[in-house]
Amino acid sequence: MSAVVFNHVTKRFGHVIAVEDVYLEIPEGRIVVLVGPNGAGKTTLLRLAAGVLIPDSGYVSVYGYRSTDPRAKRRVGFMTPMDRGVYWRISAVDNLVFFGALYGLSLREARARAIELLRDLGLGERANDWVATYSTGMMRRLEIARALMHNPDVLLLDEPTSGIDVDAKHDVLNFIRSLRGKKTIVLASHDPQEIELADTVIYINKRILNEAPALKIVKVLIRG
Repeated sequence: MSAVVFNHVTKRFGHVIAVEDVYLEIPEGRIVVLVGPNGAGKTTLLRLAAGVLIPDSGYVSVYGYRSTDPRAKRRVGFMTPMDRGVYWRISAVDNLVFFGALYGLSLREARARAIELLRDLGLGERANDWVATYSTGMMRRLEIARALMHNPDVLLLDEPTSGIDVDAKHDVLNFIRSLRGKKTIVLASHDPQEIELADTVIYINKRILNEAPALKIVKVLIRG
């Protein structure tokens, strides 16, 4: 079963073509990594899948619903370092409880879910600290936790370990590995360690140019 389908999708920003005639089916439970040069359309595809952007032609579906449909959005979690979707002057756990409540969780459910995610992402000991005291790596992990608060089926990650330290990167990569087979994960990346997580790597530059196993792509990057 396909979790996400890009059906001949084109998206323009003014006269600039971001992606053109992209057709891609992402199977349920797989980790797919999008690679390509800056400006290739990787983040645009993630935003289209999240329902944040609307295609100019074609459509994106999530489990059979158009990506802008609330029933699709309920099944998607989206994290991008360009968005700062947390509140700095409250604790990490209070942030997550707030977002959980927006998704309809009870306070008890939201708190339990928040504590579980923070622990799994290596933030358990800092759960009650203000987010303003967090490092970049801690912030990145908190943003991933926020994207997972409503337990979505599809997780969209835009360069999740970019700019963070080695220990934080290790925690994030191990956490993503732990989701293999449990979530459908679409990840945009330039990083060989992130690419190694993939079942399939899609090379894109406005259009889909190639599809290959992760190991083959990583070897090319290392040689380059």
